[in-house]
Amino acid sequence: MRISFLDKEYWWGGIVNLGETMPYDKYSECEIDLSTIKLSLDQSAPLFVSSKGRYIWSENPFLIRFWHGEILIPDTFEVELNEEGSTLRDACMNLAKKKYHLSGKVPDPLFFEQPQYNTWIELNIHSSQEKILEYAENIIRYGMPAGILMIDGGWQIAHGYWEFQPELFPDPQGMIKRLHELGFKVMLWTIPAVSVSAPDYDRLKEAKLLLHDCSGKPAQRWWWGGRDTVLDLSNSQAVRWYTDQLNHLQVKYGADGFKFDGGDAYFYDSGDQSWLPLNEQEQMSRYEGLGEIYPFHEFRCGWKGMGKPLVHRLQDKMHTWNGQGLNQIIPHSVLQGLTGNFFHCPDMIGGGVFNELFETAFDEELYIRWMEVSAFCPMIQFSLAPWRVLSDENRRIVEKMYRLHQNMAPLFLELAAHAASVGEPVMRNMAYEFPEEGLEQVWDQFMLGSKILAAPVLEKGKTGRSVILPSGIWQADDGTRWEGGQTIEIQAGLERLPFFVRLDRESNGYPADRQ
Repeated sequence: MRISFLDKEYWWGGIVNLGETMPYDKYSECEIDLSTIKLSLDQSAPLFVSSKGRYIWSENPFLIRFWHGEILIPDTFEVELNEEGSTLRDACMNLAKKKYHLSGKVPDPLFFEQPQYNTWIELNIHSSQEKILEYAENIIRYGMPAGILMIDGGWQIAHGYWEFQPELFPDPQGMIKRLHELGFKVMLWTIPAVSVSAPDYDRLKEAKLLLHDCSGKPAQRWWWGGRDTVLDLSNSQAVRWYTDQLNHLQVKYGADGFKFDGGDAYFYDSGDQSWLPLNEQEQMSRYEGLGEIYPFHEFRCGWKGMGKPLVHRLQDKMHTWNGQGLNQIIPHSVLQGLTGNFFHCPDMIGGGVFNELFETAFDEELYIRWMEVSAFCPMIQFSLAPWRVLSDENRRIVEKMYRLHQNMAPLFLELAAHAASVGEPVMRNMAYEFPEEGLEQVWDQFMLGSKILAAPVLEKGKTGRSVILPSGIWQADDGTRWEGGQTIEIQAGLERLPFFVRLDRESNGYPADRQ
């Protein structure tokens, strides 16, 4: 298939973790192979949408090349080109109408109303009952709201061994009971991997509930936590075993839900022997299905999320301004929405990759600017404790920003409900709302719904920025009114998160019930 670019046409889609490389235009030279998605470390979907209202879709993964004004797709893949629309919004709405399975359901409101807290960066491998309780007590002591607390990896005796390490967690029931008393919902980290030392390993192997490699032996895969076998989630009995273990954690210990980590494409191989002949992406999708069983959940990787009521977090980011850091949050989050993953959370504030930067080069300014971007995302997630890593003055700025996010919770919930029923993203590319104004390549500001323009500062040392105001009348967060259709320069010190409210939505031709 050869598709010629239209005049001033731009494309987005495929792999969220490539969001900063998009949109692709007539000058692009890139190839994306969704049939392997080894590049995908978060969400992927077999779709691409165009600023000119077109979309490319397939039921299955495919290979696509954007090459000097043409889009090339080998004939071995069954791919559909739809040309019924004329704008980016048209492309997204037509996709949602024709291809999504919109249920009208959204994740639990607490995800949008209160912060999430994760122990991974703050405690990492030093997690214990004592330190988790200290972390939670300090959240309350320093005036932060109780929300969802995720106990990350390291609590289990071994992967697939569903008990707490007794030397680190002498009374896990008591620990979770105390967390509940403090007002937290508690999620436990889990992964679809089973260590050969797990008590049920031999039984799972005998019952063929594990993936087998091409030689017929249980497939062992390296991942960041070591080398383990992998559950075959194409087998309903393997799913039953897994959910039985999760239910056990809820009944015995009082866990409210689970952080479903891992399950990436590289956990699987095209040569694997499974109960049903599923490809890597379909195995990932089976893993995601657990989210509809447990209302309190989080996934990082996923396939064809497209309107499902699932919480998706971005791939772990580095504690950096550029590269794989703060610069990726907006383009990746916007691409989540364009590919139907509407209920999303940016990575932990300050970054979620544990490395020496947190110990030797921690940047308070970066942490605050990260918080400011997150304040206008549907969900926010802390790990590093603000009271430990920030000055009192900077901690007060962070408090101001998460309070702003809390105050906006009704809007987030309204937009989430709209997304679940209609298929419009919560966070939107500027061209989504203003298709005729040449804003397709604007990556450092975005629309929240159709009325709020967010323009956070993303560069170190900057106390101001340029903001492109589309046509209309806009009121800034400081009360100043601006005529649109111009680029303005504003002051934005560390304590300011610039945003603008559009005052003339209907006069711009948008219906009154538009979200």
